[in-house]
This record gives sequence, structure tokens and C-alpha cells, in this order.
Amino acid sequence: MHLSKAQQDAVEYLVGPQIILAGAGSGKTRAIVAKTEYLVQARGYKPNSILVITYSNKTQAELEERIALAMPELAAGGDESLQIRTFHSFGMEIISEFGHHLGLASEIAKVSDHRLWQYLRRAIGELLESDLLDTNQPERVYRDLQSFISRAKDELVTAEDVISRAEHELSEIPPGDSDEVIILRDKWARVLEAGKIYKSYERIKADEGKRGAVGNIDYGDMIVLSHRLLSQSKVAAAALRSRLRHILVDEFQDANFAQVEILRLLAGPACGVTVVGDDDQAIYRFRGASFASFRLFQKLFPGWKVFRLEENYRSQGNIVRVAQSLIEIDPAARFDADKMMTPVEPPSARVVIRKCPDDFTEAAYAADEIGRLLENEKFQRPKSIAVLVRARRHKDLLLKTLDRKGIGYFYDRPVSELRTRPGRLLLDLYQFAIDPARADLLTPIMTHFLPGLGPEIEREINYRLGRGERKPLDTLAAASDELKEKMPSGMPALLELLNRLIAMAGDYTPLQVLERITTECGLLKGAIIDRKIADSEALSEIAQALKIAEQYQGEYRNPSHAEFLEYLSWHSSFGNENERDVETEAPVIVQTVHGSKGLEYPVVIILGCSNRRFPPQKQSAILEFPSELYKEELPSGDYRIQEERRLFYVAMTRAREMLYLYGVEKKGTKISQFITEIEKSSIFADVAAVEKPGPAEPPAQIGIGPAQVSGDPNAAVIIPVASPIEKTIPESLIELWRKKSAEIESPDDYVARKREFIKEIERGIDSIKETIASEHFQPKEPPKRAGFESISYSSIESFQTCPLQFYFGKVLRVPTAPNPNAMLGSVIHSVLQEAGQRLMESSELKIDDLTGSFEKQWAGVGLPDPDRKERLRSRGRELLERFMRMQEAHRGKPVELEKVFSIPLNEPLDQPGPKITGRIDRIDSTPDGLEIIDYKTGKRSSADLKGDLQLPIYAMACRSLFGQLPARVRYMFFGDDSQHEQSFTPEEIESVKGEIGAVIEEMNRSDFTATPGQHCQYCAYARLCPAKQEW
Repeated sequence: MHLSKAQQDAVEYLVGPQIILAGAGSGKTRAIVAKTEYLVQARGYKPNSILVITYSNKTQAELEERIALAMPELAAGGDESLQIRTFHSFGMEIISEFGHHLGLASEIAKVSDHRLWQYLRRAIGELLESDLLDTNQPERVYRDLQSFISRAKDELVTAEDVISRAEHELSEIPPGDSDEVIILRDKWARVLEAGKIYKSYERIKADEGKRGAVGNIDYGDMIVLSHRLLSQSKVAAAALRSRLRHILVDEFQDANFAQVEILRLLAGPACGVTVVGDDDQAIYRFRGASFASFRLFQKLFPGWKVFRLEENYRSQGNIVRVAQSLIEIDPAARFDADKMMTPVEPPSARVVIRKCPDDFTEAAYAADEIGRLLENEKFQRPKSIAVLVRARRHKDLLLKTLDRKGIGYFYDRPVSELRTRPGRLLLDLYQFAIDPARADLLTPIMTHFLPGLGPEIEREINYRLGRGERKPLDTLAAASDELKEKMPSGMPALLELLNRLIAMAGDYTPLQVLERITTECGLLKGAIIDRKIADSEALSEIAQALKIAEQYQGEYRNPSHAEFLEYLSWHSSFGNENERDVETEAPVIVQTVHGSKGLEYPVVIILGCSNRRFPPQKQSAILEFPSELYKEELPSGDYRIQEERRLFYVAMTRAREMLYLYGVEKKGTKISQFITEIEKSSIFADVAAVEKPGPAEPPAQIGIGPAQVSGDPNAAVIIPVASPIEKTIPESLIELWRKKSAEIESPDDYVARKREFIKEIERGIDSIKETIASEHFQPKEPPKRAGFESISYSSIESFQTCPLQFYFGKVLRVPTAPNPNAMLGSVIHSVLQEAGQRLMESSELKIDDLTGSFEKQWAGVGLPDPDRKERLRSRGRELLERFMRMQEAHRGKPVELEKVFSIPLNEPLDQPGPKITGRIDRIDSTPDGLEIIDYKTGKRSSADLKGDLQLPIYAMACRSLFGQLPARVRYMFFGDDSQHEQSFTPEEIESVKGEIGAVIEEMNRSDFTATPGQHCQYCAYARLCPAKQEW
């Protein structure tokens, strides 16, 4: 094996503890393989006395393959072979062997990730009163709690340690409401709650293991228990140390405190230790310093020596020099600031930076560049071009542009991002089959199977579904009978199909039902044409859904539909985070930067190189592991930017031959600070080039509105309705014949296929005639210029958030899935209406009366998650207690409750024109005039009060109803015991009227094009919306 001098020196060094700093592309794996070979063949070490520890299963497999090629005699396996393990798999082995020394069960089992998620949910459910859980983002809470517990185990911090420290810190906080006190109190209250959940989680996990007579552990336990075993059992530690003569650790920059401690306990006096890594590529450190593991190693292993591997064999010279210029910007953030990567390959193409005027231009120019590269046969090979993005949402516009240009690509899409009609429809049909009460699922199903369903009929159906007087399918059947003249002819067939699926769900497993839906509903019709793949993305999404069902049934002996839905929900949000190899023959790969770690490509295109994208905008976590509980060294400076800079460096060093950096630079949007840092470097002019392309012309109808959520022509495979086509029928048939005939290879086959094709046309004519004859005239109702004459504040808010959201909710009145927080708010408002009635009658108001009414109403609320229902019940009682505290300090008396209003906006008031409508929670009489009160179950801190229209609308209503403006208009925020009040002048009211009138005018001329953004993740109509993935 050929080695450079630096590699040779590192391989042959055996004098003491060794750090090999291996820069990007420097032959790190080669050095590890060579050192292993040297120890066995040149120094006579027994293979089984050498332990090689890697960071992931992927690198473990790669090392096993490389060592097997170098030393085939070691590939046989068995007790005498070389040990190549991850930290976790090695931990599992020694726990299984020596766990009895700790009193562990004889059988130790790693619990599935889904089971662990269930345990965490149960632990959360036990914490009834919580500020941490008072959020509309439960997935973020789960994710942050998982991260918190994982980090605690990395730092060998127990739940009791967390609780004890949090209680101590809270007791030391002085009284008062200064900003510092508020921040500290909130921080440690959250940490205390997290500690309690952590403790419950550990207990539940242990209890479930006892029920099955096994020791249940998670990934973190593999490390924690290994450390406990080595530190508490002298016998186990001695036995393990006696086996080992040399330990090599790969990717050491990502090792945590517990893992380095395990290394210390494993390595006896006669055992050599080599750690290999690159602090410049530490991208999994979270808040840890990139060099923390190296510094700890130096502390625990005196006599260490550092070897640098600084020659880059992967990338051409210009790429290496640009990457080096970025990573050396902040010397204090590096373990060895003098490490300087130098290229072995000579410079060739310049690194190209393209600063684009908008997002569409960025996507268009990147797609054009990909198209040009693919003209070269060299780049048509699999995995030749990688498009890297900082976050998954940054790739959407590029994928749409590649689709329009007919450029194929591979993108490993999680279930939560299903984009194709067949993929989304498969899950909608499955969910409706097992839960026919889900009226909200009928809209996408009808939209798909009934292309002729007009907005007027759809709105009428949705109205009837929303009333909930009958079961959804009964409502649909009744509407079909009563509106027969206007209803598409395919409705009876759709009803028959849905009833068949419901019956099927009672007899089959989740996988079987999904398979039957796929075949019986013709979901593959557009994906496979003439036995050839026509839509690989749809096929991939359907296959992924079936694979998840197969995984679920492999994990659970008694599969149920309800549990599978929960499993699917978990998988969509949390189950896509494990490493996965990219298995594809596509030349273009689209993936995240984190997913590209350890890979390399001839061409790399980094998209989204703009501030607030790369690096991303700073976002405060709901929960963070406190720095006071870290045991490793924490970085100085801005750790977030330091890690993002390393991530950018990793992205650039994936490229071998060509590197393109794309970003948007315009008013209000700056190019990434990392691009700016590169441009300021002294070598920039020699190695890179900046281009500023003009704006690209977007294609027609780039926006997504109602037209893009209309029916699917492929649905005609089940529901016999005419499909919309752009060409004449003869043109379409001729084009289809030419496509089919192009694949025929013999004259005889050509004649036979032509004869059969003509017969197919003749058979189809009769079916087309019958279908057309059964259709009725349906005047087209365009969604634009709807002529809204009355509008509510909620409608204004919805329209300003996203016009397409407004169209779904206020125009089509599409039913939505129940929202637990909204259900709680509805019950609280009902109870407070009763409270107001008591106050109007001068009755004494008692908290027991309010909570009693609440308990009675809340008992009738149906929620599938009993833990969440109980948590919300406790939350509801707390909100009522806060209302009582506010009410006791309030001096007004209610004169109106739930007051409905409808106010003309035009003058004079009796003239026709738009109106603003709504309902006021409560109007009080006070010594200085009327006061309007609006109840809010949320927190003031999370409410956007700037430019708020609701309060001035209420003031306007008060003037219309009572001939006077209110003395004040007040929000009562029960979420945090706070209030917000305003008063308004007549001039301010007139200004608001003009603002509302302008919004109504905009509504009436709108085409309801979607405006994707962060709100997409909370939108009730996200399942229906093709634009959702653009955020």
C-alpha cells in the first residue's frame, strides 16, 4: 500500500498516545487500514487484540471492506479476527457479556426507536402542568426532549442530576421581574420539567423491560452502561483491558465526553491508543467545541503526540484553496490553527459563485448548469452531480425546475414530504378506510377522482360535511342524490369504491390494505406506462409507504391500523434521521449537507448560500441542555456560526472537480457571510469567479392556486369521467400510437400491434360516448373575483397569511382535522360565557363552578391521545384559575356576551357594500365607559400585536352598536397572566376601515395563489396544498 511520508510516519508510530489530524480528502481511511495492517503484519499483533472504533454503521462497513481487501486473511470473522465496531455496538457487546456485574437482566434488548418515542410520550403525559409543553409544536417538544436526554447521557448526567441542579438554580434566583430574572426563571423551570420527564422516561423504559423479562436500553444506555461497567466492575474492566493491545478510533472529532471516558477506562498501560479525526469537520457537536474531544484526550492521555495529514488527494487545487480560506477565518475555533490543507491535484476549473436576484433565478441557473453538465457523457454516470442544501425545504424550487426541464434526479424524500398525487392519495385513502369519520380526508379524494367537480358543488358538499349531522359517506351519498343534476357522474362509483375500502380495512393488515389500494385505485397508472417507469418519484413514494408498513409489521406481532397510523406519524417526523446510503443510478443527487458527510462527487452545487439560509436564521430552542451541566469544554465565541462554517467547509470539500455556490443577493437579503469571507481572502481572485446573472423569466403559472389542486386525469382508471386534455382527441391518439410504435422492432409485430391499437380505439369510442352522454352542463365558477360582501377578522388574517389557505377554508369551506388546542379554547370560551352570565346576574363567581362546568364539557371531547387529553384538561383548569385572578382585579360588569355584529364599511351606512362581521366575547360597563374584552388562551409573548386589526374592528363594532367608541379594548391572555389594551380615535377607526376595504378589494380580484412560508407547518390544509413543500 503506497503511503505518503506523513501517512507512513503516523502509521509506524507506537511510542505513546497518538492524535492523527486528518484533513478532508487526506487519506484518513487509508491511514487507519495501513496502521492495522502494520500492527498485524509488521509488529506481530494478534488481530483480535486490535479494536477499531468508528462513528457509524456506514463507516464500519467501509472499513471492514477496505481491511478485507488489504488483508483477506482477517475477513473470515470469529473470535480471532480484528474487531471493528461502533462505540454503540461495542458497548452492547460488553453489556451483554458482563452486564451481570451490574445486576442487569440476562437478556439485554435495544428498544426500537418507535417504542422509545412511545415511552417518551407517556413520560410527557405524566407531567400535567407544564410551560414547556404549552405549545402548538409538539413535534419540536419531542425532538428537543430527545436531544436533551441524549445529550445528558453523552455527558453522563442522570435525571436526578438534572432535577437537583435545576431546583438549586431556581432557589438561588432573586425575587423580581427584571429581564435577567425572567430569563433565568424560564430557563431553569424548563430544565426542571425536562429532568422530571427524563426520570419518568427511564422508569417507563425499565418497567416495560421487566414485563418482558429483558433489560430495555436505548442508544444512550449503551454508552452510559458501558462506562458504569468499566468504572464500577474491576473484574470486567480488567478482563477487557487484558484483551486489547491497540485501540484506533475514527471520526474522533465527534466523540463525546462519555465515549472519551470509556476509551480511558479501556486502555491499559500496555495498550496503544490512536485517535483519528478532523476538528474542521466536526458537525455533530451541537454546543460542544470542535476540539473538545481532542483537548480531553490530551488531558487523559499524557505523552500524546499529534500527526498532521495535510495533503488533499480528493479535490483539485482551486477547491482546496477556497475551502482552506474559509476554515482558517476563526483560528480560535480550531484545535490546530496551523493545520493547512494543500492540494495534490493541480488547479483546474475555478470555483463559481453565482449571486442571483431572486429564488427562482437561483433555481433556474442551477438547473441550466446541471443540464449543460449532463451533455458531457462523463457526468452522465451515477452520482456525478450533487446538489447540497442546508435544509430540506431549500431544494423545492430547484426540483420543480428540474421537473419542468425533464432532468431526472434522486432525492430521498421522507414520508412527511410526499409530493406526488399518487403518494399523497395512497395515505389519504388508507386513513379514510380505517377511519371513515375523517370528513377532512374526503376533499383531496374527491378532487382526485372527480375532475368535473366545480367549486359551487364542492362548497355545498363541504358545508354539509362541516355540519356533521350524518356520517361523512352518508352525507356524500345524500348530496349525490339531491344534487344529481349538478353532480359529476363518477360520484356513485367513488362511493362504491370508498365503501369497499372500508370493508377491506376490517379484514386485512396495514400492508395488505395499502397494497390493495395501490392496485384497485389505479395509483400506478400514470407511473408505469407500457411496462416502463414514467414517474419514478411517484413509484418511489408508494414503495416507501409500503416499506414502512412492512417495517412496522416486522416490529409488531399483532399489527393494528390505529397503531400503524401512530407509527407512520412517528416515521414522518422522526423516523428519517438514521443514516441511509444513496442507492441510485441517477447522475444527479439532491441531499442535505449533513447527509453528504463522508461522500464525494465530481461536481458539487451548493444551493441557498444566503444569510438566514446558510447560515440559517437563529431560532431559540424550546428546550436546551444547560451549559452548566456540560462536562466537556465549551467553545468561546459564537458556537452556532462556528459549526455552520465547518458545515459549509464539509459541503465544499465533497467536490472533486467542480464547485458551484449559489445564493440570492437582493434588497433585504444578503449573500451568505461565508461567501463574503471567501471573497475577502487573498487568494480569491486566483481561484474563483463571481457571476451576477440577470433575473430569469419564470414560466407561466409558476404560482400555485386553486387550478393546481384540481382533479387528476389518471383517476379515470376507476371513476369513468372525461379527462381534461389540451390536444384534440385524434392528435392525442396519433401521438400515443407513435410513442408505442417507436418501440416495435419487426414489420410483422408492427402490423399486429397496429391492428390491436385500432381495435382498442373502437372499443373505447363506445365508452367515451356513454360517459359524455351522461354528463350535464355545469357552468364553470372561476375562483377569482368571488365578490365577497361580508368578511370577518379571521378571514382577513387567513387571506393575509396565504390566499390559498383562505380559499380552502373560507371559499370551499374544506373540513379540517380536529385541533386539540382549538378544542380546548372552544370549551374554555363556553365556560367563560357561563361565567359572564353569572356576573350579569350579580351572582357570586366561584372557581369550583367554573371547573365543574369545564370538567363536564371536556369529558365529552373526543381525543385519540388520552395523555394529551389529560394534559390539556389540567391546562384548562389552570387557565380558569388565571381568569379568576384577572377577574378579581377587574372593575367592570358585563352588559353583553358573544355579541354578533355586521358593520357596513361604506358611507352612508344604508348603501350596499362590503361589511365586516364578527362576534365579541364580552362588553363591560365601567365608570369611564364601555370596555370590550377578548379572551385568549395563549400567551401575549407569542402574539403578534403589531398592526393587529382585531381590536380596532371591535372598537368599530362598538361604535356601530352603541353609538360610542369604547374607553378601551382589551385582550386577556390566560397563557401567561398578561393583558393588552388599546383605545382608538375616530380617525384611527376610519383608517382601519380603509385598510379593510383594500383587503376586500384584493380578495375580489385575487387568484388565490399560495404564499408558502413558516406558516405552512401549522396550516390545516397542508395535505391538500402542492405549495407546502416550497417552504
